[in-house]
Amino acid sequence: MVKRIEGCKARFVPVLLTSITTIFGILPVTLKDEFWAGLGFSVIFGLFTATFLTLFIIPILYSLFYRRHA
Repeated sequence: MVKRIEGCKARFVPVLLTSITTIFGILPVTLKDEFWAGLGFSVIFGLFTATFLTLFIIPILYSLFYRRHA
C-alpha cells in the first residue's frame, strides 16, 4: 500500500502541470477564433474532467474497493 501512495505522490504534479499547460495553451485559440471555439472548449472540458477523475476519483474508489476486499 505504501508503494501505491508514493506512486500517486510522484505522478500528481507532472499530470497536473501537463493538463494545466495544455488547457492554457488551447485557451487563447478558443477565445480568439469562433471557428475553433467549439473544439477548444470540448478539449478543455475533456482534459479537466479526465485529470480530475485520474487524480482524485479513481484513487478514492480504488482505496475503498481495496480496503473492502483486503
